[in-house]
Amino acid sequence: DWGGFTIIGGYDAHAETFAGKARLDLVLNKTFSVFAMGGYQSDWGNSDGPGGSRRRNFFASWNGEYAAWGGFTAKITRKASLNTQVAYEEDGTFAGAVNVKYAVVDGLSLQPELNYTKFGGSRGDERAFGGTVRLQRDF
Repeated sequence: DWGGFTIIGGYDAHAETFAGKARLDLVLNKTFSVFAMGGYQSDWGNSDGPGGSRRRNFFASWNGEYAAWGGFTAKITRKASLNTQVAYEEDGTFAGAVNVKYAVVDGLSLQPELNYTKFGGSRGDERAFGGTVRLQRDF
C-alpha cells in the first residue's frame, strides 16, 4: 500500500462559488507516513452577503482563496503512534497540532493532543493554545 490521492470539489449554489481540495497520502515505510493537502475556493473577496459583507462558501471553511495542510504519522511502538499536522490559510492564520494515539486494548484508544494557532488577517492577531483528551471505542 503506497498511500492514495484524492480530489473533491463542490459548488455552493447559494454563494455561487466553487471549492476544491486535493490530498496526497504517502506510506514511506511500516513506521512513517506523510500527507499534504491543498484547498482552493473561488470568489473569496465577494461582497454578495447581507449589507455588502462576504458570502461564505459552505464547502470552504478557511479564510482566503487557498489553504494548505500537511503532517505525518510515526509509529512509536506497536500500540502508540505520534501524529502531527500543520495548516496555513491565505488570510494569515497558522495552526499546528500534535498527538499520541495509544491503543489501550483492541478497539479502545486514548489520544491526548496539544494545539497551537496564530491567528492572522481578518481573524485578528492573537495566539491560542489548547488541548484535548480523546477516548475512543471502536465496535
